Amino acid sequence: MSSRSRPELTQTARSAPTRKLIAACAAIAMLAGACGSGDDEQADASTTVTSAAETETETVTETTEREVNEEVAEEGDIEPETTTTTEAPAETTTTAAPDLGGPSEFGPAEGQPLAVISVRYDDELNFRAGPGTDEDIVRRVAPLDDTVITAAGEAWAFERSVWWKVTIDGEEMWANQRFLGMLGSTTNLFDLIAGELDTLEYDSLQDLTAAIADARSGEDPAPDFEYATEPLAFDSGDAFVVVDFTGFLDDASNGERMRIEAEVIVGDDADEVGVPIGVRLTDVEIVPFCSRGVFEGGCI
Repeated sequence: MSSRSRPELTQTARSAPTRKLIAACAAIAMLAGACGSGDDEQADASTTVTSAAETETETVTETTEREVNEEVAEEGDIEPETTTTTEAPAETTTTAAPDLGGPSEFGPAEGQPLAVISVRYDDELNFRAGPGTDEDIVRRVAPLDDTVITAAGEAWAFERSVWWKVTIDGEEMWANQRFLGMLGSTTNLFDLIAGELDTLEYDSLQDLTAAIADARSGEDPAPDFEYATEPLAFDSGDAFVVVDFTGFLDDASNGERMRIEAEVIVGDDADEVGVPIGVRLTDVEIVPFCSRGVFEGGCI
């Protein structure tokens, strides 16, 4: 029996009824799959779903965490999670250059006698092997000590201090010039100071000293002062104290050493007989601290 070859239909050659028949068959096949009419068809359907799930899982795995968060945020559920990395600023350590200082032309001439000034009576001035507080201490001298101190003719200036080289007992050493003074000649200033005070009687030597400091300052700020001796009163009725005043606004003299003498006042009332109740100024002597040098006992 001879077979006839069926002509191959192209898309354009297919008749309208044929297309309708194909569409109807496709609809019936879809309906059968949805209703699950066979185990094989159900298995095929399950296999298809599983493949889709696996594909979706792989896609999610490949998606970065930031993209997932942004996708969810687009749906209005949460804000996109962002990771901000802040680098701490690099620490900058500034080390100040050491103040090494340098030679200074301003200082006492070689051989100029010096004295320890502005040091409390129960303290001592440190003399060191070199200029600066980091140098070794080689000598200590108290105020009013009879130690002979002479200038060696050298000075060393730092930003905040100046040091003078001195000689003590033939040995050279250094000390802060703030506590060294070139002393002028002694002068009696009782009349001058008594005329500047409101009264000569005070409750104590300390009160008398403060009143004199105010009187000596005039319109300038009151000078600083330090007791070079302890304020003393004796049974004989005498009292005295030596005080160093500094901070005078004077180019020639930046201060003075003052010996204040007084008479102890005792009570004469029945309940105060023989009891000290104050002091009365009796004498004042001063020795200037010369800033630039001494000539014939006076400050240059």
